[in-house]
Amino acid sequence: MTDVRKNLVIIIFFLSGIFLVLLFLNFNAPWKKQGAAVLETQNGVGTNLPKKISKGRVISFEVKNSGKIIFYEASDLTVYEADPDGRNKKELARIPNASEIIFNPNGKGLVAEISENGGSLTAYFDLENNRKAELPKNIRSADFSPDGEKLASYFYDAKTGRGSISISEPDGSNFENIFWTRIGNLNLAWPENQLLLLYSKSGGSPAFSIMPDGNKFRKLSEEESSYYFNLGKEKSNILQEMGIEAAETKISPLADELIFLNARDGKLYSLRL
Repeated sequence: MTDVRKNLVIIIFFLSGIFLVLLFLNFNAPWKKQGAAVLETQNGVGTNLPKKISKGRVISFEVKNSGKIIFYEASDLTVYEADPDGRNKKELARIPNASEIIFNPNGKGLVAEISENGGSLTAYFDLENNRKAELPKNIRSADFSPDGEKLASYFYDAKTGRGSISISEPDGSNFENIFWTRIGNLNLAWPENQLLLLYSKSGGSPAFSIMPDGNKFRKLSEEESSYYFNLGKEKSNILQEMGIEAAETKISPLADELIFLNARDGKLYSLRL
């Protein structure tokens, strides 16, 4: 009976050793492939890893001139503001059924397409005064000036085949047409206070620039186009090296934070540069 117990103890000890070895190899085998994922870390703990800003999936975001992040979470249809590390998050407004959101870089408002009463409309939302101003239905593209003081809008009338670019107050009031065109698929970008960019939505066509007063319309060189349309994208290589695929990236005003949408979970993160 004593020999049986002794043999049983030996067998249990032997099997335990095998189990521990297999467990070790399972977590440390160099050949085991790991799926790309964003590691959520506590602030100030461990190595420089991304920090989660949003709780749910984000449709659009902007880095404010102040360095804070403003974003729209689809899960609760709410606009939030937070620090790049996710702290001091606060609710600014609830806007149901919003899409195609463009934030003012000063954080005071946004332009969005919203579904309402079985149709859709484009409107400006004043986040400071909780006010909505409907914009013309034929608006196709818009962007705020870098200082947030003006709104550039591209309008196109399919019946007449004519389009125009106007400059207005952020809510669309006091607009002035500065340029006429017959191109129906233009996008606008306003990277510098005295420079508007016009480019095709489908890509492949040359980009153009014009001043906000309508002067100096010209075609951009390849070098200029590469500069303006690749701002911040070179930093995406850092994320790729970490196995993270970003749907969109932006750089903070001081170039010390990379803010990005994770393509895998749709949430918003920041990475200290």
